[in-house]
Amino acid sequence: MPYPPGGAADALARLVGKKLSETWGQPVVIDNRAGAGGLIGTEYVARATPDGYTILLGALSTHVVGPLINKVSFDPFADFNRITPAVIAPWVLVVGDAVKAQSLGEPIKLAQAEPGKLNFASYGTGSENHLAMELLTSMAQAPMTHIPCNGSSPAMTALIGGQVDVMFDSLASALPQIKAGKVRALAVSGPTRSFVAPDVPSAAEAGVAGYGLLAWWGFYTPSKTPAAIVQRLNQDISRVLNDASLKKPLADLGLEAFTTSPEEMLIMERRDLEKWGQLVKQAGIQPQ
Repeated sequence: MPYPPGGAADALARLVGKKLSETWGQPVVIDNRAGAGGLIGTEYVARATPDGYTILLGALSTHVVGPLINKVSFDPFADFNRITPAVIAPWVLVVGDAVKAQSLGEPIKLAQAEPGKLNFASYGTGSENHLAMELLTSMAQAPMTHIPCNGSSPAMTALIGGQVDVMFDSLASALPQIKAGKVRALAVSGPTRSFVAPDVPSAAEAGVAGYGLLAWWGFYTPSKTPAAIVQRLNQDISRVLNDASLKKPLADLGLEAFTTSPEEMLIMERRDLEKWGQLVKQAGIQPQ
């Protein structure tokens, strides 16, 4: 688990780990090895013995975006076997009281009329919600000023406090603030509405035709793990994720189960590498 305890990804790992423990009749230990946006734990698994006993809960951030903007000591493709994606989640575009918009079209029109007047928060330069917003403003031809913050909580605090106007945030983080009336949801980033927030239109539906980005998490083993083990893990983990008993706990985390074959997962990642690579280049971000 390449993230610290307490977040949505950690909760996902624990939900799946508990079910797998019941399936296998063996304890499944969640080993949090956090740091560098998930890259430290990811590197640890890349170097682990390929016997099926060490499994990584990786993500878009560890296997696509992170390696695009950071120099890493592992190859996100060659050093891993894919098992299956686990879940998908859109970001949700939210505004605070400083922006009186009730629809996505309103801040877009303002940004088109006065380029750069509106600003948007992110978790930091090169973060996924930064790049998602860069794509939105580019496609809508509505320039806004980027205000990088040190993570999700400071960004949301700045939004609620009126220091920033708009931001993409994870559903898990934003939903409590939306329900409390502290921020308003204008659109989700996915190509369609999310069943987790069915009343919120997609950005494409709200006027930015063709827009669609999703975050995802998925399971990996070190490369050279025997194919029979990978196949068994794919079957068992997919069965657990699609168990009806997990639908509500996942939705409470802003997540939706999404599983495929290892081969389809690889195709998905390569497609995302091209898409997000273009966004990194467009934003002028150089690998650090």
